[in-house]
Amino acid sequence: MKPIFLISWTAVFCNMHSHFGLIVFINVYSHHFRTSIGMRILANMVWLLFGGIVIAIEYTISSILLMITIVGIPFGMQTLKLAGLALWPFGKRVVTHDRSNGCIYIFFNVFWILVGGIWIALSHFIFGLLFYITIIGIPFGKQHMKLAALSLNPFGKDIVGRNDQVRRAYPSN
Repeated sequence: MKPIFLISWTAVFCNMHSHFGLIVFINVYSHHFRTSIGMRILANMVWLLFGGIVIAIEYTISSILLMITIVGIPFGMQTLKLAGLALWPFGKRVVTHDRSNGCIYIFFNVFWILVGGIWIALSHFIFGLLFYITIIGIPFGKQHMKLAALSLNPFGKDIVGRNDQVRRAYPSN
């Protein structure tokens, strides 16, 4: 794969000669470097420091509160799914299975949206837009959009690692 060249221009004021200099930095990033395990760990650590841990704790607390009631256990399981993704989002993806077309999953997703899923998705969408405004925040905006899509209808979806093979719930012949 060809390397991607990113050019960043930085204006530097030199006090010694009293002139305005322009330094051009050319950073070469290959596709392998951007998707390596080290970069994912670093991005996840930055995510945790700047609010990811708070989001994961909020989802975990709401999951525990939902699981206190018998009726809320399926919804508590979905908020645990959101907590896991909010804790370590880089290097994970959301997959939709064939079972998501079932009657129970559709009913639970509609009920989820009406009760509070729309507000969760809207808050992640707004945070994603705020991160997209800044150049450096684009990867974090993508993770908030991933969380927004999952929080809109979590039933029938699973979170897997980036390179994991997805097993079908109903194998085709």
